[in-house]
Formats: sequence, structure tokens, C-alpha cells
Amino acid sequence: MAGPEAKEQAPRERWSHTGWRLVVRERLGQIMFEPHRLAQRTFQRLVLDPLYFKTGFCPVHQRDLSGYSHFVTSREGLFAINQTSCAKVVSGQFFGLTWRDGAFYAFESLGPYRPPERSEEGRYRRGRLVRIEIEGSRVSRVHTVFSGLSNGVHQIEFIGGHLYLVDTYNNRILRMPSDLSRVDAEFYPIGRARQEDWANGYAHMNSILGRDGSIFLLKHNGRPDKATRPSEVIRCDSDFNILETIELNGNACHNIVFLEDGSLLSCGSHNGEIIDGQKVIAKISDMFTRGLSVDADSVVVGSSIYTIRTGKHGRRYVPGRVMFFDRDYELHAELSVPAAPTDIRRIDARDRGLSSFDGTA
Repeated sequence: MAGPEAKEQAPRERWSHTGWRLVVRERLGQIMFEPHRLAQRTFQRLVLDPLYFKTGFCPVHQRDLSGYSHFVTSREGLFAINQTSCAKVVSGQFFGLTWRDGAFYAFESLGPYRPPERSEEGRYRRGRLVRIEIEGSRVSRVHTVFSGLSNGVHQIEFIGGHLYLVDTYNNRILRMPSDLSRVDAEFYPIGRARQEDWANGYAHMNSILGRDGSIFLLKHNGRPDKATRPSEVIRCDSDFNILETIELNGNACHNIVFLEDGSLLSCGSHNGEIIDGQKVIAKISDMFTRGLSVDADSVVVGSSIYTIRTGKHGRRYVPGRVMFFDRDYELHAELSVPAAPTDIRRIDARDRGLSSFDGTA
């Protein structure tokens, strides 16, 4: 890729990837100074999440998108952001976010993290697909279009008339027809494996993008706090036969974005970097990078501390940041957000992280 060498940004507060001191500080702060916030979150997890799943209700907070440039998904909701402010649009644990025909579609998990010894019973299948309809600069409707999915889905993407869902915890890809009425196929491009059974083929696939008739998947390849194996991008055909494997110069990576010249960008999450295959493009943070939106003028990246799941709900309440760069990776703004970003997309859908962006999918 033609472009600048890796750049060090101005020093900022250093957050470690494990972040235990910050997690403890956050918890103590909630208990001592914000007990209402802790109580609210507990009530959300134990009462509201199951109720919303059963009824299909989607709690909308703000409909006006005027002045906001991007959507950010997180474990505390879907937010609209710009360089100086953020507003919660919908409550929930949101992960993948994609666009089709004037509406966004988001994956939401309304159930708990599923440890490897659990089977997919009841409360571990509380994933749902939510449609966010937009008219002008307002959210006109938010509703559930499909429910009963595994809680472990990460990115989702429309490719060639189907919706594909990366069911990360189950090492598989799910496919839905264009009417989103059912799951009509499942694929295991790297084989079946139990969650976090790294020695026997589990790879924590987390990202997907369609381009030029191929489907690209990102293999995270190891727990971030013990990352030793490089991440990989695999190029597949429509039946998820592997055609090519691209090793990345990074660990625990996320996101797939193709630039105008065909360069492949990802978040080198473990080291807080943006990478292009074997090349580090920019060192942008001391935190864990995840969520990448690229347009003609900007690169927008999410970051947070990385925490091992402390108990069953460890990651849900970790705060995050969103950084706004130009295409030369000069930092223009940095915004604190209430929760760690899981995906980022431009509200106008002019986003190179979407398979529909240039019509090649």
C-alpha cells in the first residue's frame, strides 16, 4: 500500500490490554458513587434482556441523527457519534452492523456469554437481528426481524443476495435468504471446534467482507492476553471452500476493509495498530483496537482496554474511545464513549467496510 510509514501519536494516558486496575476502578466507582448505574445494569441483564427477547421490543432513546456521522455498536447500545459527542439510539448488546436498501441491520445478543462447556440451550440462543430504518436524518422505526440466533454472532454482512452471520463462538458461518425468514445454511470453513478450544481448531472468526466474487473472513487465532499466533484472513468461494490464506502482521485482529488500490486494512488489535497484511500502517493507541470505518477522507477506529471476562459479564461495562484520523493517519479527534466499540459504520453507508460499497460483492 502506498502511504505513510507507521506513526507514533502524541503520548496519551496508557491503558494496558488486561486493564485490571481500570476495571476495578470502574467497579468501585459504580458501587461507591453510581449505585443506581450498577443497579440499572443488573436489572437490564436479569430482567429486561429476557423480556425484550420474548416480546421483540427494541428500546429507542434518540431518533434525531442530525449532525452525527457514524453509528457505533457496543455492549451497552447502538450510539450515533461525531467528533465531539455521542447519543444512545437503541439499548442492547450490539455487535455486527450492516446496511441494505436504506436501512441498517444489527446483531444483538440478549443472553449471556456462553462458556465452552455449555450447550446451545434456551438462554444461549437469545441472539436477534434488528432493523433500523432511517428517513432523512431520523430513525423512523426499530424492530426485530429474526430471533433465536446463537448469542455468539459478531459481524454480519449482505453478500450476493444473502445475509451472512459470523457465528464466532461456534466456529461457523450462518446464511439467511434475502427475506431474512430463516437460517438456510451453515458452513464450517475451518472445521468444527468448541469455543476457545484453540488447540483443536477454534479460531474466533470475527469479521467478514465480500469482494470480487470472494468472501473474506478474519481468523483472530488466539486469546488476546496470550496472543502468540498471527491472525489470518482467508479468502473463500461462495461455499466457503478456502482459496487463499493471508497471514497478518498482528495478533487478535479484527475488521476487513479494502482500499481503492486493493490494499487490505485490519485492526492489529493486540498492539493498537492499523495493519495492511504484513505492514504496520500506524500505531494509533495503547489500547485494544476494534471497529474500523474508512471513507474517502477519514479512518475511524474504536479502542478500549482489553479485559479477560471477569465472571460471566466482564466485558459488558468496559468504556471505550473512538479516534478520528484523516487518510494520512493524522489524529483529528478522540471521543470517549460509554462502552467498548464492537463495530463502526458511516450513517450514510459510504463506508469501505461494507460489501455493498463499490458493488463488487
